[in-house]
Amino acid sequence: MTIAISKPTESNINHAEFDTNQVWEFHPDANDIQTKNTPHKEYLDAAYNKYMEENPDYYKNGNSSYYHTAENILFSEGYSKDVYDDSDGNKTVGVGFNLEKDTGLTEEQKAYLKDPSRTKQDQFDFFVKYLLDNVRKEAKVACYKENLDPDVFGICMEMTFNMGLPKFLGFKQTLKGINTGNLKLAAEEIVDNKNVKDAIAAQKNPDIQNIDGVLVRYYGYQHRLLNLITNHERLKKNIASSQY
Repeated sequence: MTIAISKPTESNINHAEFDTNQVWEFHPDANDIQTKNTPHKEYLDAAYNKYMEENPDYYKNGNSSYYHTAENILFSEGYSKDVYDDSDGNKTVGVGFNLEKDTGLTEEQKAYLKDPSRTKQDQFDFFVKYLLDNVRKEAKVACYKENLDPDVFGICMEMTFNMGLPKFLGFKQTLKGINTGNLKLAAEEIVDNKNVKDAIAAQKNPDIQNIDGVLVRYYGYQHRLLNLITNHERLKKNIASSQY
């Protein structure tokens, strides 16, 4: 499935990673997801531009913007200015910020997000800053390979954001594959884990919501990793052929 996505204009965002294989595109309701969440992108773009203006040296260490990582999270999590119960009954707000589980938020940060006086732009500004300042650094603890492909590291950031670093560190074979350059190994375990097995079993229970979304997320990660293997092999062949 290919869905056209509008790109931000007049932006100082430097996209080093590719806008390909969005996890939400694999969802059976992808068109509805895009329709629902595309209006939020102007707030995401404004938040990114603000962050880059406030951090002019951000790119000096070779960082990607991870804009498409943020976009993937937005489209898979959605946005709500007000606190709501997610599919597991956890209090959630903003761009999928879980206020109950240990996903890395401090009590001060949770209070900030819950404050009814915060505007939608405040919450998106917080999301981008938290993603680039906190999640990016936490993901490097798990995915520490030097010169890691930005698209692979983007998946590491998404998983860190979605489940928190402690839980992500439990994906030992996935992380071994990522940190040794064996993306096939990484892709295998990413769908061979308790979360996916529980979700498959729960599909038989009509009272449990959003199970398809859980499966789509993990199988989307796997598809993206396998697609990167194909892209890397193709690139190597092109480089080799150009040397003759």
